[in-house]
Amino acid sequence: MAAAPIAKEVADEIRNKFTALATDTSKYYEADLERIKADDKLVSRYLVHSRDDKDEAAKMIETVSTWRKVNSIRELDYSKDRTMFSLPCTSGAKTLTVLMSYG
Repeated sequence: MAAAPIAKEVADEIRNKFTALATDTSKYYEADLERIKADDKLVSRYLVHSRDDKDEAAKMIETVSTWRKVNSIRELDYSKDRTMFSLPCTSGAKTLTVLMSYG
C-alpha cells in the first residue's frame, strides 16, 4: 500500500522532531540524513506506519537510521553476502526478521 502524500509542513514538522532526537549525526549515514531531508514520500511512510503519530514517526526514523548504520547496511555486498537480521519495531515488542540470500 502506497503512503498518501502529506503536506510539506507535516513532513517538515516530523523532520524537525527527528533532528531534535538526532543530536549525534555520526550515528547515521550522511546519505540517509540527506534522503530524510529531501524525500517527503519517505517521511510519509513513517507517518503511515506510526498511525499518524508525528512523535512516533520521528522516533521510528531515528531508530531505523541508527540501525542501518550499526548494521552497516550500505556496506553489504548483496551479490556475496547472505544476511539475516532483525529490525526492532517501535510500536510494540514485535520485530521484523529479514532473510536475504543471493547466489
